[in-house]
Amino acid sequence: MTSRILRRLTAAFALSVLALTPPVRAGGDLYTMVNIGKPDGADSVIGVRMNNHGHIAGYSIFYGAEPSIRGWVWRPESGFEMLPSPPDMFLGRFRAMDISDSGIVAGDGGFDAGIAWRLEDGVYETFGQIDGMPIAYLGGVNEAGDVVGTSKDASITTPDRAFIDGDDGGTIAISTAHSRATDVNDVGQVCGYASGETAFGAYRWDRAGGLQFLGTAGLSYSFANGINDHGDVVGSARSTSGHTTAAWIYSDELGQQIIPAPAGRKGAVAINNLGEVVGNTEPGSGPSFGWLWTPLAGTRTIFEVFDYVTVGLSGVVARDINDEGQILAYGYDNTAGEFRTILLTPVDTATGACCLDAGGCTADVTEDDCATMAGLYLGGGTTCASCTPVGSCCLTDGDCIEFQTEDDCLAVAGLFQGDATSCATAGCEPFLPNDDCADAIPIILGNTPFSTLGATTDGPALPASCMEPAGTFFGMDVWFRYVPDGTGTLTVSTCDQADYDTRLAAYVGSCDQAEIVACVDDTFDPFCFGGTSIMDVPVTCGEPVLLRVGSFSVYTGTGTLTLTFEGDGCKLPGDVDGDGIVGFLDLLAVLSAWGPCAACPADLNGDGVVDFVDLLSVLAGWSG
Repeated sequence: MTSRILRRLTAAFALSVLALTPPVRAGGDLYTMVNIGKPDGADSVIGVRMNNHGHIAGYSIFYGAEPSIRGWVWRPESGFEMLPSPPDMFLGRFRAMDISDSGIVAGDGGFDAGIAWRLEDGVYETFGQIDGMPIAYLGGVNEAGDVVGTSKDASITTPDRAFIDGDDGGTIAISTAHSRATDVNDVGQVCGYASGETAFGAYRWDRAGGLQFLGTAGLSYSFANGINDHGDVVGSARSTSGHTTAAWIYSDELGQQIIPAPAGRKGAVAINNLGEVVGNTEPGSGPSFGWLWTPLAGTRTIFEVFDYVTVGLSGVVARDINDEGQILAYGYDNTAGEFRTILLTPVDTATGACCLDAGGCTADVTEDDCATMAGLYLGGGTTCASCTPVGSCCLTDGDCIEFQTEDDCLAVAGLFQGDATSCATAGCEPFLPNDDCADAIPIILGNTPFSTLGATTDGPALPASCMEPAGTFFGMDVWFRYVPDGTGTLTVSTCDQADYDTRLAAYVGSCDQAEIVACVDDTFDPFCFGGTSIMDVPVTCGEPVLLRVGSFSVYTGTGTLTLTFEGDGCKLPGDVDGDGIVGFLDLLAVLSAWGPCAACPADLNGDGVVDFVDLLSVLAGWSG
């Protein structure tokens, strides 16, 4: 469907503000269900992953005098295909764990104690024995036949090792530390989790860039579970105690963002190329349940889109989602007393909200009808309350992203092209939105990415007081504007966070009459490499500061600007006693000090006299 393709998430994963609700259904099912059944003689069936054709890789357990585990592939058109037993099958145990679109199957077990394997054109190959480790578990396989997984030793003291293995490079250890690989996309990027410098965290890896840690979502540990072909990664995070958890999504454009998943122990398990995510929540009581998050419709539990209770299932949890929107899941069959693997397929005739130009909306239309109306379909079961005007957004590097609100576009320092615009007609070119002082971008405390690539010089040379070995030239600059919410010291830093030699300066006043208040070129700190900088700026509550980032020469590059503050918060106008409230005690303080009173706290305007001007200041700021 055309509009489904258009929904591909190209940049900002705009988290929905839809409120999460308990599983209460409204309207009909938005998905149809197929119970894939069981292979002949099997006692259980576990579907693990699927491809974009709805073909599922999994395994079944056969109890009896000689219990065994057998891998299989299930196809909607033909049912189960039991895979041939690997040579020298170990204890009759092997699992199929993933399948590519072209039908390459990968799994583990079978050989020795358990080795990752790939089955292509009827031929088995084994992978993953790093440094002689005898055991390897599969993480995933891609269209090129690359296999990723985890090598293990029988000893619990030997760290696990994540690996990738393919026809073009042999076995590669992704990390020398304790690590696991959980998935691989069709461009060869791998996700997983590994021991880092400060925490056990989620990573993304590729052959060119190596290991990149993605963050811990504000908690102690993070785990990556799935990756799509755009390099977007999903996973879970938890605190040290495990009591606090989060589901998250990572994109190059926005970094790591929290997904608003239902309450409980939660995590995201898979993401497709449209940016649609499935995950699961384990509530404090009752069975675990799956949920679906989409960039446009937000989070809905699987029960909200398919009534599995009426078909006798409970505790339905998600395993995978493909580019057709099909969800692989399993649930407990209350009648049979065993788990079932099910395939949920979106209903083509489902209706929902169609967002139109400038905030208009048509409710209860199909996806195809919405495409005919040149609208943005939010998904089955959605309402017009979710519609926000969207359009295309030009990014600083000349790239373009669609389906962005104006606020979303501004949040990534882009140029919003207008409601209902598309990238096909936007004509985006590289630009710097804050190249000139007059266009300084507002900045807040924390980390802010910046780029001076393509910047010009818009500011004076530095005064002699800023003379350093490189002189007073300041060029190729960009500008930011910070408004302090306190009086004290603002620390501005590019320390070890830029790929070129930076120079910093700070000014107060207007651009044409700016007064410099701080400057620095190189910071002689052993941890600030490559000529990066740290600058301390004296700031006063409410007095804007212009921050200038550039170079001592014509060098340009990219980096992160970090702002921290130490000092006192802003004092409320009229708050004589400084308790954060302008009220009766402040009024008494003014009346008690009435008359000449130099340097008196009640002399709010500092004219040396406590009088009606100060009294009016208290009354104007009255808050209690």
